[in-house]
Amino acid sequence: MQNNLDFNFLYKDREEAYQELFDLIPKEIDYNHEWKIITTTINNIPQVCKISEKLRLECEPFFTEEIYAPNNKECTIACVSELKEIVIEKYLLQSFEINEDFVYDMAENLYNKTILTKLYAFKMGNIIQNIKNKNIMIFSDGCETGLNTLCTIKSLLANGVKKIFLFTPVISANLYEGFDMIVDNIFTNHIIEDFINISYYYENFSEVDVDYIRHVIEQRRDIEQ
Repeated sequence: MQNNLDFNFLYKDREEAYQELFDLIPKEIDYNHEWKIITTTINNIPQVCKISEKLRLECEPFFTEEIYAPNNKECTIACVSELKEIVIEKYLLQSFEINEDFVYDMAENLYNKTILTKLYAFKMGNIIQNIKNKNIMIFSDGCETGLNTLCTIKSLLANGVKKIFLFTPVISANLYEGFDMIVDNIFTNHIIEDFINISYYYENFSEVDVDYIRHVIEQRRDIEQ
């Protein structure tokens, strides 16, 4: 495992990154109906669906939305999930003198306007279901601030999941240490001390065509049924 990323290890694209992640999946485990795969972005759906097909597991995206400071649109102060769990960076609220009511109002607004729209566009309007006592494999393109991933983890734990494996090609060293205390295992090839941003470590990190994503999800849904 690399502790410092050399440019020789820059990923060409998600395809290459997720092939490496697939190789990290423990092969001695029986991946049965007690396991489920989720992803924190729709852009990696094609790669994650390939992995789910190989393991014969259910797969779906899990939606979260970041909440920004009212006076700094680049500063994330909280995150809300499709299960209405909220993670708040309380020290930032104190620094910017933001009332928590602002966060809850924004969370409600984002849920109704953005998360619900995505749920209907990609998941037939359904939030994630049947996860109590399940083992979950989370796949992420990378962990930078970690707020979306933390919100996902908190949502899953609050709804009774039994075990969580986190798979990510790149992760900051600080987040690795933090997440290592709340998930059962982290699988990654690159733990980076001075993390820049996720896209920096990919040669091609473009967004994927939405219609294509819908097609892949529908295909996978048909197979699972």
